Amino acid sequence: PEYRPAALLPTGTSAPVTLGGASPAPAMRDEQLKMMSLLVFTFQNAAFVLLMRWSKVLDTHYNSTVAVFLTEVLKLPLSVLLLMYEKRSVSEACATLNREILGAPMDTLKISVPALLYTVQNNCLFIGLSHLDAAVAHVTYQTKILFTALFSIALLGKQLGLSQWAGLSSLVLGVISVQGILSKLLEKYAAEPARGSGMAGGGGGSPP
Repeated sequence: PEYRPAALLPTGTSAPVTLGGASPAPAMRDEQLKMMSLLVFTFQNAAFVLLMRWSKVLDTHYNSTVAVFLTEVLKLPLSVLLLMYEKRSVSEACATLNREILGAPMDTLKISVPALLYTVQNNCLFIGLSHLDAAVAHVTYQTKILFTALFSIALLGKQLGLSQWAGLSSLVLGVISVQGILSKLLEKYAAEPARGSGMAGGGGGSPP
């Protein structure tokens, strides 16, 4: 039969489908969304610590506890708006909040424990940034990834792949390097042979 483009096909006639029955466009969009999310999260995470350190350097004398509280208060209406957008209905969003929060008090109580710890963590971050450089505080702050992985292995029995272990090892080396521990160890081991050779050279000489 004669080949005709999809635009010239009669009404009700479907165009040829690619092999496998699925278009690669959704997969490409998902990959692009993942990369964009990763870039935005990386920028937000870095800017969060740098701006916090900058605010402390400016000596603005604001209360860190109030800053953490206002941050969480601003998250509440934003989360409700996102839920309303997801449900496409204000009544459905309110029903979901009632069902998931007020209708499940034990689950809400369980979630309140990590929420409280998260608040303590943010306050400790403000205190740490008041006494540390931004780079040191930011890299050391990322050790939470290491402890999360260790606790997930110990408590949840999760298995990590080779690439994940490599990433955690790079994180540990980065923390050691930024803290100056690695340079101090290298200086120590470099000074010991020099000290030993100096003692050996001094032992062979005659007293004055």
